[in-house]
Amino acid sequence: MIIKLAEEPHLVIQGEGQNIGTKMILLRLFGCPVKCKDCDSKNAWSKKEKTTEIEWDAIRLSKYVIEFANANNVRHLLITGGEPLMQQEALLEFMLEFPADFWFNIETSGYYKPHQRIISMNDYSTYFNVSPKIGSLYKKIQYDFFKDLGNFWNIIIKVVVSKENFDKDLREIKFFQQRYQIPQNKIYLMPKGTTRAIIIEESQFLISKCIELGYRFTPRLHILIFDDRKMV
Repeated sequence: MIIKLAEEPHLVIQGEGQNIGTKMILLRLFGCPVKCKDCDSKNAWSKKEKTTEIEWDAIRLSKYVIEFANANNVRHLLITGGEPLMQQEALLEFMLEFPADFWFNIETSGYYKPHQRIISMNDYSTYFNVSPKIGSLYKKIQYDFFKDLGNFWNIIIKVVVSKENFDKDLREIKFFQQRYQIPQNKIYLMPKGTTRAIIIEESQFLISKCIELGYRFTPRLHILIFDDRKMV
């Protein structure tokens, strides 16, 4: 099967969520059905952003990434997009080639329900960072990801919120949390913004709200350090 990438695989330090600071190989898959106006990765789906669509055979890509990982002492893969679960049949073929000591971190909007074999990959070493488009990135979409899910042991929910719309964002978060029975400690609030200055300003407000409300806070470390640069 063919996997379509928006960028060549490259090394990063995870800048968001529970695995922040971890060295990973990033694979940015091409394509997204959601296409948020405020998306910070439009190069993964927008022709206006001069997207480069790179096609790989799934098995050949796995061999390349394993070799790259071994050469750089990496055991974590960050699989993002766009929406990587658009290509989950090819993604599953890719993942099945990896030894059991690899960890997969899949970033998704929650639009698609993941294949059960992806969820239970390599003796439970697959983790999902789900970014539902509620809060300040609101877009009315379906959330098949949460159908018959069972539990949240390998899942966190990252929600982008803003100081300007926080009260509205919070109402949507609480409704979403109740609807899908999401544990409080699985919800991370993340500041809206695509530049360092905005992230710093928004974070100062958001940290105080996370302390008050009991949600977790995640920065956007890559933006704080590299501002609006890509491929970092």
